[in-house]
Amino acid sequence: MKNALWLLCLGLLSVSCEHQPQVLHEKGILVLDNARNCTSYDYFIPCDINDTISLGKNVESVNSHTARHISAGQLQFALLNASWPSSADSFYVRGHQARRNYLSAVELTLKRVDDMSVDTIQRINPQRLAGTITINQFYPGYYRITHAKKIILLE
Repeated sequence: MKNALWLLCLGLLSVSCEHQPQVLHEKGILVLDNARNCTSYDYFIPCDINDTISLGKNVESVNSHTARHISAGQLQFALLNASWPSSADSFYVRGHQARRNYLSAVELTLKRVDDMSVDTIQRINPQRLAGTITINQFYPGYYRITHAKKIILLE
């Protein structure tokens, strides 16, 4: 009887300790690749957003160098239409040949969609964004946007 009770307790404990799908609700800068194909590289930089300054000034003030891999999913074109173009060296793209990303200040709800087996931060080559180096590592995991709200900023 005692052994059966122990087994039941251990079983309940192991079930309660399993990883549950992680859902995050954060504000920050969303970076969308303009190539909307299988090579698109989108990410989200969790950070404070000051709604009294422009998006460019908010990007300059980012002090976190860690981003999240994200999938915009069905929201991708709506988010793209509400974002500002930027090259690596300037906020507004002036030339047609420049590789561009689209930036937006947003409040996102993200759901982790990978197997959650990796718990270490991945270091990457520093990425320049809008004239400042903003990203040199990624949080573990891959996230899907389930809800997005654009934050309106000054121009």
